[in-house]
Amino acid sequence: GFEMEFYVLQPDADAPGGYGPLRIPSHRANGVGIGGDNTGLTFDMFDAAEAARLDLEGVMSEFHPGQMELNMRYGPALDAADRAFICKEMTRELAAARGYRVTYMGRPIAGYMGSGMHINVSLGRVGGGHNGFDDPSAEWGLSSLARQCMGGLIAHHQGIAALSAPTINSYKRLSPDIMAGYWATWGLDNRISTYRVPGQRGAATRIENRMPCAAANPYLAAAVTLNAALLGVVDGLDCGAPQTGPWVRARGRTIQHTPHTLWDALDAFEADEVLGEAMGADLTRCFLAIRRDEVARWHAAGNGWTLSANTPWEMEEYLPFH
Repeated sequence: GFEMEFYVLQPDADAPGGYGPLRIPSHRANGVGIGGDNTGLTFDMFDAAEAARLDLEGVMSEFHPGQMELNMRYGPALDAADRAFICKEMTRELAAARGYRVTYMGRPIAGYMGSGMHINVSLGRVGGGHNGFDDPSAEWGLSSLARQCMGGLIAHHQGIAALSAPTINSYKRLSPDIMAGYWATWGLDNRISTYRVPGQRGAATRIENRMPCAAANPYLAAAVTLNAALLGVVDGLDCGAPQTGPWVRARGRTIQHTPHTLWDALDAFEADEVLGEAMGADLTRCFLAIRRDEVARWHAAGNGWTLSANTPWEMEEYLPFH
């Protein structure tokens, strides 16, 4: 199942790209009513999602004015990715009809929290049955299958990044002091960890991959998550002990983290030959070529890398399409 964060922007001639954050004087995280959404878009989204049978479970406000999150009901991987793709397009159309713009850019507003697309994964038999990640007799209630899947995700953490965070702007969201998928760790209901295991067990036992950027292709992000997890099973990897406490403790547990830029992430993906083979040689080759062309255009425009601001190039390149 997918959780997708996005920003609703309003026209602002003085803002980069011509759109700025919503002005919600009474804004609060997880707010309801006008404290979370003073545009009426939330109700439009629910009605449209119900009509389209997208199984939208909830919409809530996030940390900054105009930032919202869609929670979609779980399902088979391809079905879940289909619904996530349709839902992203639906929200853009609904916003445009009201004179707003929805963006799934990783970090569209410098100084504001970024937007992620968290992917919740569990494995079971085709047709239903026992959740293969659940084992009440094991430590933390997690089966060896769950531990091996997380072992694969951690082992291929750097290679996963390019497909999970596929734009230059994506890496302005991924930093050690933000609740995003930076460190190669897992944790028990710990949102600082990239691979979070929520507290529920039984049929709801799952791994939440918090690395993917909202701008990611849901099909590719789901595929690389599942392939890395499968490689952990094939290679018999173990995830080790969970991360506890804040992000500063993660730094003491591991030196592995997401690359700092898209060009570094592309190099890491290319270097992870096993993961590239799992994704398919043709897809890997084409993805690397397309994204490296994007990086070349970025450098040719004379842009410098900074976390403190978005360049006009980013807003022109990404805002109309993400």
